[in-house]
Amino acid sequence: MENGSFWVRDVLLREGASQVWGRGGEVLAVLRAHRVLWLKRRGVRRTKGAMEAFSFNPLAALRFLGLYAV
Repeated sequence: MENGSFWVRDVLLREGASQVWGRGGEVLAVLRAHRVLWLKRRGVRRTKGAMEAFSFNPLAALRFLGLYAV
């Protein structure tokens, strides 16, 4: 049974269409899963909107993670 995390990874992140195989594919899958989990733990309800906003403003993503202060 799939949950919301799998839908986000498959539909929004297009994990099923990935052409990376082997260990690299496994690493990318873990990174994708971690990104979705991090957003959920921080209380983000609109995952798609957050990922779109962060893709246009990478500094906002770093601030969200607490890795950039300005």
